[in-house]
Amino acid sequence: MVVFTFDSVDFICSMLLTVNNIEKAAIFYNDGKKLCKVVGFDVVNDDFEVNGMSVEYERQYVLTLLDGSTLKVTLIGDAMVVES
Repeated sequence: MVVFTFDSVDFICSMLLTVNNIEKAAIFYNDGKKLCKVVGFDVVNDDFEVNGMSVEYERQYVLTLLDGSTLKVTLIGDAMVVES
């Protein structure tokens, strides 16, 4: 079982990129009041064409929680901005 908070969301996103079946994994988000299981993880990409070559950049991670809420992590340069 893995429990993460707002402070460690960048590390958990890196780990979730390697998880094959998120629904079977025991990963929980602790918001300071309750634990909520992560049931979905999506990567939002931007596609660009540069000099005839297509390039794909990860722009945002979306974590879906069991209660239906989402945690959106937007990548801005080397920083991550978290919205809930």
